[in-house]
Amino acid sequence: MAPRTTHMTTPCTTTSHHLPTVSVIQIPAVTVLQTRFDREHADNWCFPRKTKRKENIIWTERERAKAEAGEVVQDLDDLCSKLDKRYTDGCSKDTDTYLRIPMDVLGG
Repeated sequence: MAPRTTHMTTPCTTTSHHLPTVSVIQIPAVTVLQTRFDREHADNWCFPRKTKRKENIIWTERERAKAEAGEVVQDLDDLCSKLDKRYTDGCSKDTDTYLRIPMDVLGG
């Protein structure tokens, strides 16, 4: 999808120079996915690890490895399907896997 173009007419001047009165702003398309994720769900408010820096670094490295090994979604329909399965009760019961979303899936 091509970016939407908006034309604005703005008389904009300064004492040192004159700026153009018409500018073109590129606004990229926006994709909105509605999911069953509930940000108010109690399970979405907890942090699963201690707050000691060294332990957090180790936890982050493990999670990063899981994310890199995550299942790659093929398109928006596939992403929506996987998110529907993941967030059945407002939170994800599968906290051991990640979904990888290539930029071209979102049109980027």
